[in-house]
Amino acid sequence: MAGFFCFVLMCYAIFLTGFRPYVIIKTTVFKKIKIIKMNSY
Repeated sequence: MAGFFCFVLMCYAIFLTGFRPYVIIKTTVFKKIKIIKMNSY
């Protein structure tokens, strides 16, 4: 039971720390693609 609780906490911590940078990276990549598409026209 304690091991399962630790696993859930670990997953939650990874979700909290890993999710925000993922969103930032996704938005910056999307913006860069947009700029590249604008420059190509």
